[in-house]
Amino acid sequence: KITVPSGCKLDLGAVAKGYAADRAKEILAEKEVKSAILNLGGTVAAVGEKPNGEKWRVGICDPENTAAYFGSVSVSGKVVATSGSYERYFEQDGKRYCHIIDPKTGCPTDNGTVSVTVISDSGTKSDALSTALFVMGIDGAKEYWRSHTDFEFILLDDKNNLWLTDGAEASFKMNKDYDYNLKVITASD
Repeated sequence: KITVPSGCKLDLGAVAKGYAADRAKEILAEKEVKSAILNLGGTVAAVGEKPNGEKWRVGICDPENTAAYFGSVSVSGKVVATSGSYERYFEQDGKRYCHIIDPKTGCPTDNGTVSVTVISDSGTKSDALSTALFVMGIDGAKEYWRSHTDFEFILLDDKNNLWLTDGAEASFKMNKDYDYNLKVITASD
């Protein structure tokens, strides 16, 4: 429980889609639905496997062309959430400012991160962590993951490096039209 001073409001929009995914998964479980894919716009919940027994393939958006995917992950029973600087932003004097705010500075995050995808059992966790890891940047994201290994992540930076935790690498497939520099993160690096 928290108390917010008069005149202040909390905006939980950063985790709303993840929470909605978790609630939808609960409802489907109550109805004994064994196989479903839920797309909540940037957050995708894979319930079970496809009816044919294969894992679901969830695309990861190309920041330069949001109608395309640079790759995908194969998942079952997971929620995949992506936060990126390419959906909501403004440009001023030739510089792009994204909508993800760094709480330390109160300014748009500017650390070279382009997108972060998180894969976990929880939609709320995936949604919250994709934003948090975006703000942390690659060094902070690696450090956080190494001490909280109950999720996987994929981070694209502005130098075309695609950082993948070893668990994410196992489920990831890059589309043939892309040549990002793959960098695998292990627990012992």
